[in-house]
Amino acid sequence: MKITNNLFCILLITLIYSASIAQNNLYLGQTPPDEYAKRFPPTNYLANSQWFWHGSPCFSPDGSEMYWVKYFTSTNKTQIWYSKYANNSWSSPKQAPFAESQYKTNNPYFRNSNDTLYFYSTKPGAFIYYVTRLDTVWSQPKPLTIPIPNDKTPGSQFSFANSGTIYFELTNIGTSNTDLYYSVCLNGVYQVPINLGTSINSLVYDWSPLISGDEKTLFFSSNRDGGFGYNDIYCSKKNESGNWGTPINLTIRINGNSDDAFPYITPDNKYFFFTTAKASDNGYNPYWISINYINSLLTNVDDNSLLLNNFNLYQNFPNPFNPSTTIKFSLLTSDFVTLKVYDTLGKEITTLISEELNAGNHTKTFIASNISSGVYFYKLQAGKFSEIKKMVLMR
Repeated sequence: MKITNNLFCILLITLIYSASIAQNNLYLGQTPPDEYAKRFPPTNYLANSQWFWHGSPCFSPDGSEMYWVKYFTSTNKTQIWYSKYANNSWSSPKQAPFAESQYKTNNPYFRNSNDTLYFYSTKPGAFIYYVTRLDTVWSQPKPLTIPIPNDKTPGSQFSFANSGTIYFELTNIGTSNTDLYYSVCLNGVYQVPINLGTSINSLVYDWSPLISGDEKTLFFSSNRDGGFGYNDIYCSKKNESGNWGTPINLTIRINGNSDDAFPYITPDNKYFFFTTAKASDNGYNPYWISINYINSLLTNVDDNSLLLNNFNLYQNFPNPFNPSTTIKFSLLTSDFVTLKVYDTLGKEITTLISEELNAGNHTKTFIASNISSGVYFYKLQAGKFSEIKKMVLMR
């Protein structure tokens, strides 16, 4: 009996150790982020002068594979690459076997299992293809037929709901206007795409959709007015009536003064990925943040209005700055608002806003043209709400 117990203990310890090894090597073995975004890839996966990331990484449901897209600057071409975890290590990056080199491929997307993967391709016949795997061998790409109107052209980004409904982007031919659409699958046949409407789409560029499995939450990128950079990531929720609420900006913790896009949530629902070009990076790289931060944002959002549940004054960006910086704030209700800048002695430098504003998200640019380097403060007053934050001008 003693021997049996010892063997059982040894087996148990071995299983626990193996599970620990597997857990520690998820996500290329990188240390997970907290509620502040951090750059994801290790050094040998970072963007460089030859290529940069075009999209966030896509992990297989079991976490043992990572597929992503390289944009090659010399050829203006995107190709899907992958790494696989085996024998206690991640393999060196390789081009995916189904990524036919004569075409651009993009947006790898696992759906339901480790052995079915969808992706975008410029191969004639469709814009979405899929491959299935038998043992370790991927099949030849097969087209997913979606009827695209003659006056529109599809983009490269898409995602699936649990029902099979697919969300994607279409651009009006001859224009730069891109909207988000969805197509329902009925009896195995995808129907004519339906525009998500003005509650989601703006008059400019709305793209890169990520739909939740239950179709109640939609993340996407947009270069609409009021953002922090060229493209920001937004989120909208469906209310009890089934209508999409006003999209909210995912705040300065995710959106910066550059180009933020390609939202992605990991299969274990623990992390939120996005891709951006930071000033400290050589091109676009993926960043990740705990899903707890995203959940906290959505928890403080009313399902009907999708406005933040209180007044918020955010940290200016960039900070330090020279000579301009952007200040963002949100209002729960319409109110008379003042936004002023002061020096360290409390002397008013300028009034940026003094007017009635509607509920929602607002931004204001401060251009420091006639003041010297140093610490300054900006104060937001909206009804009974008042808050002050510090900023640094560094010439």
